[in-house]
Amino acid sequence: NGATFDCINPANGKLLTRVAACDDADAELAVQAARDAFNDKRWSGLPPKQRKLIMQRFAELMRLNLVELALLESLDMGKPIGDAMGYDAPAAANCIAWNAEAIDKIYDQVAPVEESALALVTREALGVVAAIVALKMFLPLDHLRLAHAVPHGIGGNTIAATIGGLSAMMGIGGGTLSVPAMTLTGGPIHQAVGTAAFFGLLIALPGTVGYLLATPATALPPLTIGLVSLIALAIVAPCTMLTAPFGARLAHSLPRRRLSQAFGVFLGLVAARMLYRAWTSL
Repeated sequence: NGATFDCINPANGKLLTRVAACDDADAELAVQAARDAFNDKRWSGLPPKQRKLIMQRFAELMRLNLVELALLESLDMGKPIGDAMGYDAPAAANCIAWNAEAIDKIYDQVAPVEESALALVTREALGVVAAIVALKMFLPLDHLRLAHAVPHGIGGNTIAATIGGLSAMMGIGGGTLSVPAMTLTGGPIHQAVGTAAFFGLLIALPGTVGYLLATPATALPPLTIGLVSLIALAIVAPCTMLTAPFGARLAHSLPRRRLSQAFGVFLGLVAARMLYRAWTSL
């Protein structure tokens, strides 16, 4: 609208320059201009290599004018020139350069969502930590522990909440994470296995409710409620109920070292499956 405000040097109170004063109407114009630029693809429609070269040139110009930019920063807000010259101005140029390089290096998948949302699918090798813990449990490394006793209070609650959330998210039994967590904090392996069995029940109940109430993003097979397959439930549940007592007796009949090695093998298989799926989905 043509209005301006004075930009004052805080060191001496003198006028540096006059800057355009933005009101609501000006903000709306800026937003519309940005939307028009996006829709007509003057920038987003350029080839990635060309966008990268433009941003790299932008970063190069910032570096060529580093002293002037740092001086303006110092005069405008009173920051020491050493900080502006040594960090702020170079960091701004580095930020532009990093985003320029990211144009043709960081990519993955975009999930199908409504037009007003953006959902990016990223892949992480979740099996790396599981593989390390599996190796620790398989080898005679019982002396390597994070603590000599299972933590109580906020520490214990944080560990339990993390195990519950990750187990429900990845669809795995609580024992996969709680047994290593308890043994790494001083718990005996037999007690850890027994506690994990009950812990798994506490994780499964709210997790199942959440998956039953979930809204699938795509069409699922018949006899599915939310994200839970009733057919798989009818087949798997009776088998697990029949074999669970045998597994419990076998676990408590094994020596401590053998049980730790058996769990290490199991955890290693879980880690291998996670790593395989992460690798093949790239």
